[in-house]
Amino acid sequence: MKDQIPIEAQEFFPYKNLRPSQAKLINLVNEVAQKGGHLVVEGANGLGKTISMLVGVLLSAKREGRTIIYCCRTHRQADRVLEEIHKIREKGCEVSGLAIRGRNETCSNELVKKYALDAKSALLLCKELKKRKRCDSFEKLQNEPWYVSELEHYFLEKPTTGAEFLEICQNEEICAYELARRLIQKVDIIALSYLYIFDPNIRDNFLRLSLEKPLHECILIFDEAHNLPQIATEIASDSISKYSIKAVIKESKNFNSKIIEQFGKALNSVLEQNLKNFQKEDDETFIEPSEFLQQVEKRLGLTLDDMFFKKMVKAGEVIQKQLLKLGKHPRSFVKRTAEFMTKWIETSDRIDFVHLLKRYKSSEKVKAQLTISALDPRYCTKPIIKSAFATICASGTLQPISAFIDKIGLPSDTKNEVLPSPYSNDNVCAYICEGVSTALKQRTPETYSKMVDLISQICKNTPQNIGVFCASYNVLDGLLTAELEGALSKPLLTEKRQMSSQQNDKLIQQFKDFANFDGAVLLGVMGGRSAEGADYPGNEMNAVIIVGVPYASPTPMIQAQIKYYDTKFAGKGRIYGYNIPAMRRASQAAGRPIRSLTDRGAIIFLDYRFATPYLRGYLPGWIRENTSVIPYEPNLLGEHLRIFFEG
Repeated sequence: MKDQIPIEAQEFFPYKNLRPSQAKLINLVNEVAQKGGHLVVEGANGLGKTISMLVGVLLSAKREGRTIIYCCRTHRQADRVLEEIHKIREKGCEVSGLAIRGRNETCSNELVKKYALDAKSALLLCKELKKRKRCDSFEKLQNEPWYVSELEHYFLEKPTTGAEFLEICQNEEICAYELARRLIQKVDIIALSYLYIFDPNIRDNFLRLSLEKPLHECILIFDEAHNLPQIATEIASDSISKYSIKAVIKESKNFNSKIIEQFGKALNSVLEQNLKNFQKEDDETFIEPSEFLQQVEKRLGLTLDDMFFKKMVKAGEVIQKQLLKLGKHPRSFVKRTAEFMTKWIETSDRIDFVHLLKRYKSSEKVKAQLTISALDPRYCTKPIIKSAFATICASGTLQPISAFIDKIGLPSDTKNEVLPSPYSNDNVCAYICEGVSTALKQRTPETYSKMVDLISQICKNTPQNIGVFCASYNVLDGLLTAELEGALSKPLLTEKRQMSSQQNDKLIQQFKDFANFDGAVLLGVMGGRSAEGADYPGNEMNAVIIVGVPYASPTPMIQAQIKYYDTKFAGKGRIYGYNIPAMRRASQAAGRPIRSLTDRGAIIFLDYRFATPYLRGYLPGWIRENTSVIPYEPNLLGEHLRIFFEG
């Protein structure tokens, strides 16, 4: 099959055989990498997209001296890129790569590990330690150039994952972050977080100081690109809590800054006044930004402009240095609040931002925050797309691709392709169940009882593990109230509200361990860590149950998003801002059991609305092609699953 791809590219392909559609993907990527431009591709899990995209770009990138920047969501995805580069090198090709992690994640200095809870704190601490020559690992990097040269050669010859790179540097007592910065300019492929490209502060530092190369000399690959619109709007947004504002008052008192203390009190007072209008513990409301600022100015008796907040930022930087001298964490609430208020002013007249006051419950306490919410991902994405030589976006859940192209600001001549499904009915069986729904009027005890019965059938006829992902925690609670746990023949593990990432990781590992026995049932919500951030290959999840359509609550923010998209995309606000995000969450959860061509899994949608032509059209092709609609009848679904799993 290798004669289907360019002969020159064949030397980079490290596997014996091409999988279905890999040749097509390699050729599509190769064309864009040579000529420049943009490509969007939807392809199922297990198709081999990572190696195909690398092979497609390598030939022209190496020839023209372009750097390949592979953007990922997680460290595991970045490590996967390095594993593929290692296989290419084993074939005899001179290809180098590096997985980048943040300064606060890689630094071994005890002071940084103790006090740098975020990237900005790590940067400040790092600068001070280097200035005072109190960082041994950096001094070794500076004073032993011959040894550093040997290490660089080693990493260029042997691509390593981020964890391996860090471990070697720590064992050699050398600064991993600074060594990575030196290697960036020499490697062919850099795997990194989306933040390095879309966060303007991180991007400028990365491109100017580390890579020393403009974007028009780079090819950008965005893996799991369905995340792009959300990531971009999150990066462009900002928020500050009531706790932080009150901390400004305390901090400015401690450091004798009377005017900043008065500003903190005025800001907190106006915030308190606005919170009195809230009716519920968990709520949000729009704030007119200029009017809010005028209320603060009136209480303070001063004009609040860019100059005021620039001085406040500088005062915060002085406070940070003083805290460092005292051996304390150099976090300045004064500086953080000044940066937020600067953005508040900058976005006050922009129609692609809204300003909100939110109140929410966390750890049994009612909290509040001011929020600047971006409505348009293109604020972040469009300048990058315009600057790069070529961009390639790939995911298993991008349909409708035209909407994705619109939302991130790709040009009209962007090439796009939906690759054929590599799966058959032997791999995947999918059912949409009639007679049940989580539509609000149908959330009755009778409906939940039917759902529990169906989940029980699935449980009895599935070999090991089952995932149950609900449209919301309210739906999850409805299943528990209907005595789901008592109806199951396997142990039930339940995701909880406000679970920490460590607690969630422990829950998932516990669930995966049950795959070695008779299995368990994992109950969670779509859009959560269990439903999107984890993979469950093999028996780690034989079946997944999608309970309801995960529409977002119609909050003021969601309504503003719909209204904004209506004006920008000719009445498509509800489709772009409401329907597609919901179906993306459902599709991501549905794909959890099928991670490779050898996996076999069942997908069951417990909501008749998935069968409507409107919503079914938003499902990825590889799911849609293997889906049947089944009526609600006792034991019917269970019998279908028994036949499927018995083979």
